[in-house]
Amino acid sequence: MPCVSTRGPRESSPGAWDLQVPVGEQADFAALASALKLDPRAPREAMAAASRHFSDNFEYSVYQEAGGVRALGDFLNKTRSGHCEFFATATVLLLRAAGIPARYAIGFSVQEYSRREGVHLLRQRHAHAWTLVWADGAWLELDTTPASW
Repeated sequence: MPCVSTRGPRESSPGAWDLQVPVGEQADFAALASALKLDPRAPREAMAAASRHFSDNFEYSVYQEAGGVRALGDFLNKTRSGHCEFFATATVLLLRAAGIPARYAIGFSVQEYSRREGVHLLRQRHAHAWTLVWADGAWLELDTTPASW
């Protein structure tokens, strides 16, 4: 489970910025939102559909081929493989294209505990990105990165 601060982006209600999709990405994400039948009136169902889409059709990888002009477009339509930043960004833009406010979140996933020192350890490799989705009057976490990360 990602560590999320209780201050900052979680305190504010969504604004116009939370629905923006870059012009160069609009066509891909609008088409996918339509294909998945995402409904802005049912954000929890849209979250579940997005999660299923990424878990069924994509895989986790830290390796990325060099050269693509549209790295996110390649992730979405060609390689279907990437790290958490690709999954979080794609999920945010997919939900936004469906009219559902979403934000990109970063932090750490606490995975190690030192019994000897009695503390949780955070390492650089525990850095993670995920999505915050506005549903039922609150920002909810959605992590579409495959668990293999």
